Amino acid sequence: AFRGAVNFQVDLKGSIEWQFGSKEEDQLGSFSYEFGINSSLTFPKLILPEKRDWTKNLVKQETSVNLNFDMLTRIEYYSMFSALTGLKYSWAKRQDIIHSFSPVYLNSVSLLETTPAFDSIVGENIYIRKSFEEQFIFGMRYDFTYDNTYKRQAQNVYAQLGVRSSGNLLDLLAGIGKDASERPYKILNTYYSQFVKFTGDFRYYLNGYNKTLVGRFYAGIGIPYLNSDVLPYVEQFFSGGAYSIRGFNARSVGPGFFYDPESNYIDQSGDMKLEANLEFRFGISKITKGAFFIDTGNIWLINEDENRPGSKFDLNTFYNQLAVGTGVGLRFDFSFFVLRTDVGFPIRTPYPQDGEHWLTGNGDAFSNAMFYFAIGYPF
Repeated sequence: AFRGAVNFQVDLKGSIEWQFGSKEEDQLGSFSYEFGINSSLTFPKLILPEKRDWTKNLVKQETSVNLNFDMLTRIEYYSMFSALTGLKYSWAKRQDIIHSFSPVYLNSVSLLETTPAFDSIVGENIYIRKSFEEQFIFGMRYDFTYDNTYKRQAQNVYAQLGVRSSGNLLDLLAGIGKDASERPYKILNTYYSQFVKFTGDFRYYLNGYNKTLVGRFYAGIGIPYLNSDVLPYVEQFFSGGAYSIRGFNARSVGPGFFYDPESNYIDQSGDMKLEANLEFRFGISKITKGAFFIDTGNIWLINEDENRPGSKFDLNTFYNQLAVGTGVGLRFDFSFFVLRTDVGFPIRTPYPQDGEHWLTGNGDAFSNAMFYFAIGYPF
C-alpha cells in the first residue's frame, strides 16, 4: 500500500481440472491446468477530468488500473495465453447498490500451441476455428450490482446486470478508406472482435436457523456483428461443471440438442445461456455443511452451424433442450475460504437417447455420476 490509502495488490491464481473418461482408448478423459497473475492499483476516489458534485455523498468511490496475465493449457488440445488491462470506476451511494464502469479495457488472446487432434476439430468447423483465431478485444463495460447479503436476514437478494461492447471505435478507425467487402478488418495486423454482450445473475436466499435455501437464475447473450461472425472464445458461454450443471462434465452441455459422442471432451460453447439452480444448505457441524441441489439449463447459438445441427435457439423448442442434474454435497467452511465437494447425477439430457431425455428409469443417472472438488460456493 502507498500513502493516501492507494492500494497495490498482486494475486496469484491456479487451477487443475481432471475429467475422467471411460476405458476406451479414445475416451480417456481430459486434463487441463491454468495459472495467472492479477495486479491492480486502486485509488480511493474517482479520478475524473474535472470534479463532479454528485461524488461528494458517495459511500464508496474507487478508480483502479488492472493488468492480468493468464495461461490455460489443455493437454490434449492447446495452450492459450491472454493479457488483459483496463481502467475501472466503482461507486456507490448506498452500501447495497454498486456501479462499475470500465471506459476502456483491452484483452489480447492467442493460441501458443495446438495438437493435431485440435487442428482436426477446428479444421472441420469454421465457427470453432474463428472463435480461437488470434484477436484482441477493445471495448467498455458496465455492471450494476444489488447485494444485501452483507447482513444476514430472513431473505437476502443478490442481482447483477452487465453489458459490454467491443470493437466499435476500432471499426471506425480501421474502416477509413476501406470497403465493407474487405472485412474482417485488422488493427496492427491482428483481427479485432466486435460484439455486444448482456448478462444477468439473480440469487434469492431464504435463511432459517442453521439452514438456507438458495435459488439462482442466470441469463446471457452475446451478439457478434460487422467485423466478427462469432464471439471470441473467452466471451462465449459454457454449461456443465462444478459451477454450473453439476450432473455433467465441465463445458459439455449443448449447444441446443446437439450431441457428438466422438467430441471427446472438446468444449461446447454458445452465444447465449439460460440456467437455473436450487440448493438447500444445512449445518452438520461447526464447519461442515451439507447440501442437496438441482440444476437445469443449456447454451445455444443465435445463428445456424451446419456442423452442429440443433444448436440454434428456438423459442418454441428451447424448453425441451434443457439439461437437468441433481445431487448432494459437503461444504467445509473455514470462514476465510470454503472447500466444496459435490456428487452430481445427470437425470435429463438435452438430446434424446433411445427416444428418451430422462435417465431416471434406466440407471444411467447413477452410472454417469460426476464428482467435483472446488473452492467456494457455486453461487
